[in-house]
Amino acid sequence: MTAQLSDINNPETLMALTKYLRMVNYLGAAQLYLKDNFLLESELKKEHLKQRVLGHWGTVPGLNFIYANLYSSKKTFPKNNACSWARSWLSCPACQSLC
Repeated sequence: MTAQLSDINNPETLMALTKYLRMVNYLGAAQLYLKDNFLLESELKKEHLKQRVLGHWGTVPGLNFIYANLYSSKKTFPKNNACSWARSWLSCPACQSLC
């Protein structure tokens, strides 16, 4: 069990989790504000921005954080029953697919 716990504090694991969260938070913001050029393949111009933003940033970062950590805990503790509470507490298709 100690070897598995050390994986959580592994700098490479934490860096990968940080990069993942930055990526999905960027995509969440891009879906709100950009109508074209999501991957910034060309220089960002005024034409790429939406005239009117529909929706709000709201819970995007929080949900991304929860999903990333649930997936990380599933990979670290594959036989742990930690996902059983997630199914009942969150009861969303994305969480159920992770568990």
